[in-house]
Amino acid sequence: MKIGISLIEDPRHPGDAEAASRLFGRIADRIAREHNIPRKDAGDALDQAIIFVTVAARDTSRALSPSPLVDKAWDTFFLYSIEYHHHCARYGKFVHHTPNDNPEILTSSPERRFYSPAETADVLRSEGFYVLDALWPKDAIASSKANCTNCYVGDHEGDSPPVI
Repeated sequence: MKIGISLIEDPRHPGDAEAASRLFGRIADRIAREHNIPRKDAGDALDQAIIFVTVAARDTSRALSPSPLVDKAWDTFFLYSIEYHHHCARYGKFVHHTPNDNPEILTSSPERRFYSPAETADVLRSEGFYVLDALWPKDAIASSKANCTNCYVGDHEGDSPPVI
């Protein structure tokens, strides 16, 4: 089984496992500090966010959704824009982070399926990743609080958001 920390790379030091570990540590420390959670939980959430972004980058046609804690880690990873962009490019396409102000109105269509966090965890697992079940709640109320999906609806060619 693959884990997220093994996937991250510091673009300033490609192939350097120590630099990658330091990057992971800096991001996890920030998650812990800004969200007032234990460092271990922050590291676990970041690990799952990295897996989430990796799978989403490989296939942006799926609207995968993170759990609330994984979303906090993803939000923080996204702030490291150079590293985040590098990560997406290594594994596929750029993964846009799109908040949903009203997740109840999200519906699937023949062109695009929205995945709940629990369904997203199943997708990650099916791709061979180690999923920490405690971070992916199966109940609908807890799952809906992340309020975001991995990318905007529509054409996913290129990195530009849709023109409104």
